Amino acid sequence: MPGWSVLVVLAIVVVGTVGLLLMAREAGGWTGSGVGLAAVGLAILGLAFAWAARPAHGVMPPETEPLRGSVTLAVLVGVGTVLGLVGAGVTSWFLLSEPASGLGRRGQGAGLVLAVAVLASVPTLVRAGTGRLHLWCVSTDSDGLRYRGGRTDRTIAWDAIGSVALNEVGTQVVVRPRADGEPPLRFSALCFDVPAGRVVERIEAARGRRRPRGPGPVPWR
Repeated sequence: MPGWSVLVVLAIVVVGTVGLLLMAREAGGWTGSGVGLAAVGLAILGLAFAWAARPAHGVMPPETEPLRGSVTLAVLVGVGTVLGLVGAGVTSWFLLSEPASGLGRRGQGAGLVLAVAVLASVPTLVRAGTGRLHLWCVSTDSDGLRYRGGRTDRTIAWDAIGSVALNEVGTQVVVRPRADGEPPLRFSALCFDVPAGRVVERIEAARGRRRPRGPGPVPWR
């Protein structure tokens, strides 16, 4: 990932966090506490982004074991998301239940937007609580390439894979099937503790070992 884009995202996170903290100090009470929690959640998500964008130097596991995503990254994303949603929920509740807090209709509108955002995240939280939100994992076995991550759980047979490569900026692995019209499999290469190029190399190596080979040379007579 280009260094300038990382700095831009982190600068936005810092400005947003400072702005939320100032709002929390100004609001006070439960509303201020909610905004403060949201600010902490945003800061942790910024830390998660910085962790994902760092140069990875992890050790590739043996070929017989799946390549699993970074546990540290998963914890940072989970904690930051939960704190942000709790803060947004607390803030929206008190903005909607206390319209006479001095913010008037603007406060009610902001509370309604926050409430909709929190409610929209409920299905994802339910999936996470019931174990249906997967940690990033790439498996290469005899059946083909299998990727599990978030809501995605997809397997592509080896002979159905057309190409495997990184996207233009090197942040995603793109697996394109041979069949026309079938959507490619895309997943983040930054979720793992190994360099992005090594993820592609591992898939290509497994694909090469299982690629059907033609008949051997005909013996000379």
